[in-house]
Amino acid sequence: MAQQDKNYRDRVSDVKAASSRHLELLEELLEQLEVTKRSARQSELDLETEQHARRRLQQEVEELKQERRRDETHNFIAVLLDADADNYIFRHDLLADGAQGGQTAADELAEKVRMFMKQDLHLENSQSVKVTVSAFANVGGLGKALVQQGKLRDANQLRDFVAGFNMRQGLFNFADVCSVKESADNKIRETLQLLVYNRQCVHILLGCCHDAGYAPFLGQFVGDGDLRSRITFLGGPDMPAAMKKLELPVVTFGKLFAVSGYGPGDGAPKGPSRMASARPLPLPGNKFKFPEFQQAKRLEDVQWGVFGRIDKWLKLSEGLKKWAQGSGLCPALYLKGECLSGDCKRSHKHKALTDDQFDALWFFIRGTVCKARMKDGKCEDKRCIYGHRDG
Repeated sequence: MAQQDKNYRDRVSDVKAASSRHLELLEELLEQLEVTKRSARQSELDLETEQHARRRLQQEVEELKQERRRDETHNFIAVLLDADADNYIFRHDLLADGAQGGQTAADELAEKVRMFMKQDLHLENSQSVKVTVSAFANVGGLGKALVQQGKLRDANQLRDFVAGFNMRQGLFNFADVCSVKESADNKIRETLQLLVYNRQCVHILLGCCHDAGYAPFLGQFVGDGDLRSRITFLGGPDMPAAMKKLELPVVTFGKLFAVSGYGPGDGAPKGPSRMASARPLPLPGNKFKFPEFQQAKRLEDVQWGVFGRIDKWLKLSEGLKKWAQGSGLCPALYLKGECLSGDCKRSHKHKALTDDQFDALWFFIRGTVCKARMKDGKCEDKRCIYGHRDG
């Protein structure tokens, strides 16, 4: 009996010990649960904080995107010209054409700058970038010099050119700095200093590489990679060694200026556009012809398909298109070199066209569909001036 009693007591002791261990385990579990709950709550608070921070960051990013989009609507490329320096005097046939020449020069310059943005800068949104031009010259002094050289009939032609240039494009400004010494240089320096740090100015075309006096001033920008990448020289035939040492990129707008791209002293473009000041020769019977006419070869620059010739794509400014539409020029004379109709009612008095004007008139005339294409379904005329619309 005593032995049995001892067994019961041992078993009770074992149960009490097991119960004690169970209670200890429960206490530990409860404590761990509290720790886990506190940790979970902290994680929850941290998550809420991160969510709020992310929302704020997303909002800030969106605000920055909107600000950038607003800024991009005001992005611009700047052209600075020392316009009475030999390298940057506009082509003499344009100057002699007065206000019309100024408008044509503005359109050609705008077109060349946009091509530069697309081909050299590879700007995807180049069409939304505004083009600004600041040209500085002693207009009175330059006009007198050109008259003395026989390039202009009188100085008023240059003043008319400047008026046409300024009127054509809203952000183009050809400023008369009068005869104050170094005035043009100072204005270019001050304008460049302002623009080079303006982030809305995507690039600067600098037309002053003829003058080594700019080199020390430009040296401050060459050492800064970011600033250096935002400047390109608008080059000419003769660049001083000091300017070459700056190793800034150079682009040329050859046929726009009287000297740049042709060689010193040559006042008109070579090749087809050299005739830009020539007039058509009247022939008996109300007929007209250019004695030498090479531009018609431009009509042959096309592709050929199963339906004959396919019109080449012509990239033109709106100004040139409007000019061609309102010109009233005879397409046979100005595109093929002769008008032998005898009863043509169109104008034959205009001087020979520049290449850009040629393309503009060709573009306008191509609005009339080629009769051979309409009649036979095919055109094989290598100098057809009319439209072939499935090309």
